[in-house]
Amino acid sequence: AMAAAWAETGRDRRELESAYRALPLATPEQVEALLDLFSLTINHIVSQHMIALGGESALETLLSYMEEHVTEAITVEDAARVIQRSPSTVSHLFSRHIGRSFKQVLIEMKLQHAEAYMQAHPEATIADAAASAGYADPLYFSRLYRRYRCTSPSAYLRAVRGGLHGACL
Repeated sequence: AMAAAWAETGRDRRELESAYRALPLATPEQVEALLDLFSLTINHIVSQHMIALGGESALETLLSYMEEHVTEAITVEDAARVIQRSPSTVSHLFSRHIGRSFKQVLIEMKLQHAEAYMQAHPEATIADAAASAGYADPLYFSRLYRRYRCTSPSAYLRAVRGGLHGACL
C-alpha cells in the first residue's frame, strides 16, 4: 500500500527503500534497555548453572580439579584460586548445588579413592589405603572412614579380601 502510494507521486521506488532502511528500528535507549535485559538473563542462567559459558561450569571445573588432586591436601582457598573466585563463593556453590560442603565432598572423594585402592590391593594395610588418599595419619583416616561409612576401614578391607567388595557392610 505504501509503495503504491509512493509510485503514484512519480518518485523512484529506490528512494523510498533507501529512506526506510535509514530509519532506526529502535531508539538507542531501547537498544540499551534490550542489551541490559539480555545481560541480566544470561547472568541469571549462568549463575544457576543452566548453561556454562566457555565450557565447563565453575562447579564442574572444581569437581574435576578435586578428582585430579584427591591425594593432596586441597583447601577451599586452593579451590577458589582454581576458578578465580572467593572461598565463600566456592562454599556457596557446593552447598547450593550439591547440598554438602566442600570439605564433605572432598572427604567422600578421598574415601572412594581409598576404597578403590583397597579393592585393587587387597593385601594393603589401612595405613597404605590412608596414604593412597592423602592421609598421613591412619588413625585420623579410620575415624573419618567410620564417621562417613558407619563401619571401619578394616571391616571394609576384610570384606574385600572375602570377595564382598560390592556389598553393603
